[in-house]
Amino acid sequence: MLLFAPVRIYEIEPKCGPAKGGTQIKITGTGFTNSEKLSVRFNYGEASSEVSCYFENGDLICRTPSFF
Repeated sequence: MLLFAPVRIYEIEPKCGPAKGGTQIKITGTGFTNSEKLSVRFNYGEASSEVSCYFENGDLICRTPSFF
């Protein structure tokens, strides 16, 4: 049996950015685990895109994808 702490997101900075993507965001929360295969999924209407991210000082850092 494997048990994991639930992931909780407390803050995303910045709060918004252009739909053209490329904005670096920082996700602050708990329950994150450092791994070489970290990713975040973004949804924009019916479109969905997954991007890789990295772990820095307990936060997840990634760049938003382009939806245009």
